[in-house]
Amino acid sequence: MKKNINEISSLVDISCISIDNNCDYNARLINYLGSVGNPYHFRVGDTSIKITHRNEYSLHLRADSIVSRHIVLM
Repeated sequence: MKKNINEISSLVDISCISIDNNCDYNARLINYLGSVGNPYHFRVGDTSIKITHRNEYSLHLRADSIVSRHIVLM
């Protein structure tokens, strides 16, 4: 199901989040999570990203992996 542009534009665009790479991992993660709001539903440009998984533990690990890659790339 496609979202309309108003729904997508209300999500945080993670490509606009700036993370200070001089901070340690935990500080970067806290900064990122504070900036993104919902780490399971955000956008990159005009694309809505929603992370779901049937196993809650795996969802946490997958989200942590995605966040870690994004923080390293910034």
